[in-house]
Amino acid sequence: MNSNPVECGRTLEDIVHLASLKIPTIKSYREYDIRNHFEDPSLNGVDHWLKLGNKHILIQDKWRETTSQPEVSQFLQCTQRISSRLPKEDTIYLIWCSKKEPTSFSLAMLLEKSVNIVICGTTIENLARLCMLQVCDCFQIDPIPSLVEIRSFQKSIDRSKLIIDMYDDSQDRRDLNTTIHKIHTLFSTIYESISSEELKSFVSSFIPNSSDFTKYAKIDFNFFLKSLKPLCVPTKTKNFSSELYVFYAKMRRISIQLTILANEYETKRKAFSKKSSWAKTLCLIKCIPEPISEVEYNSTIVHCSDYYISVEKSDSDTTRVVSIAGSKIVNPLLENSFSKI
Repeated sequence: MNSNPVECGRTLEDIVHLASLKIPTIKSYREYDIRNHFEDPSLNGVDHWLKLGNKHILIQDKWRETTSQPEVSQFLQCTQRISSRLPKEDTIYLIWCSKKEPTSFSLAMLLEKSVNIVICGTTIENLARLCMLQVCDCFQIDPIPSLVEIRSFQKSIDRSKLIIDMYDDSQDRRDLNTTIHKIHTLFSTIYESISSEELKSFVSSFIPNSSDFTKYAKIDFNFFLKSLKPLCVPTKTKNFSSELYVFYAKMRRISIQLTILANEYETKRKAFSKKSSWAKTLCLIKCIPEPISEVEYNSTIVHCSDYYISVEKSDSDTTRVVSIAGSKIVNPLLENSFSKI
């Protein structure tokens, strides 16, 4: 990936724009389109204007190490000028999307105007994913079509310039390959537990589904969990099926197993990379254990769309029943919701 901030910024804009075009009901304007639409060349502080019915989203995205107050002021002034040209009864959301968190003064300015702030410094595509999650949350629409569009824009390693140890049969390499096989087996388990094709497409944009997963530059499982949460975890205002929520709970549990394997993998990879060009081509794996508790599980599953409470005509306690994949489970517990894992 080009390290030039200007080029990186353009790439970020391109990814967000292309992802927004995957939602057919949205009208998406870039900065140039905004100026042409309002016939005002001075409107240059907003990178994206997304419109859905009477809802509007104005976005500024930055891939820089620092954010200046003049940049924030320019964005807020431009949003105010655009807002004044839209119907007064329409709803307008503002999103500031950047690699680094704004300075304290800039942050105060953004919060004062109720701006939704999205920060992620791992990769450009990850920042774009979070931005689109915020967009779809504001519009209250399904984010999967846009998220699956966001693929890795990083250039793959030019393996032709590396000397690959094709015949390295050392114990170090065999040990590392054993760990890689265990990780692939765990990834396969994840895909086996997915029933929805759309969800499978979303997962595949974060987690490899082939044995050759080491060609990825980086696998950040915790970022995957963070992105998965708004798609699967129900709330009082968002009802999801228990099948989706149980899948999320499974991923939280898997994070414990994956952390152990990732630490084992990273230790071997770093040691082996000092003497093997083959190991230098391997990806990085990041995972921190994030188990889900019984209390958290039970307090959330009650918001699932297929969860209901039935009261038995007896002296016993209220019977809680949830339907999962057509089967009714009485008094569902976290342990009872898992299979093949």
